Amino acid sequence: MIPINYEEIMGFHTKITEKIPVLIPSLCKYHLKVMPKWLKLKLVTSLLNHFFKSAIEEGDLDFLEDQIFMLLVEDLDYSVKITLQDEKLVVLNDRKIEADVMLKSTFNPLILMISRKEDPDTLFFNRALSLEGSTALGLEIKNWLDSLDLDLLPKPIQNTLQHYSQLI
Repeated sequence: MIPINYEEIMGFHTKITEKIPVLIPSLCKYHLKVMPKWLKLKLVTSLLNHFFKSAIEEGDLDFLEDQIFMLLVEDLDYSVKITLQDEKLVVLNDRKIEADVMLKSTFNPLILMISRKEDPDTLFFNRALSLEGSTALGLEIKNWLDSLDLDLLPKPIQNTLQHYSQLI
């Protein structure tokens, strides 16, 4: 019989758990690099319109009409420009189009915000999130982010976000 050293197993578990918040953004960055651009555009557009369907219908996102919002996730080298056109969120594919406002962050603070582990004001104060561009539009976006409901997401995604945010 092989003796089991529980302290060694728990030490290994702790080391792995500590590395997850570093590994996950790297894995996401890799997948974003290898995923074809057309697929990213289609996927992001579909997800945004699905999850924010009621917000669009209720007019909660009307502030994005004729405005361009850019989300830049610096550690993933990923950005997306979004606008509202004809009652749909549209992901813009043209790099030359200037954004009216840009939200900059890294992956983990965004997860903390989405999972409601941290509120946007705290993340802005700690400089984990920053807004550049139109102050009025930036304030609308900040208020909208603050009002996001985690229940919009399917339960498995909610659970994953909650577990991951506890590791950050």
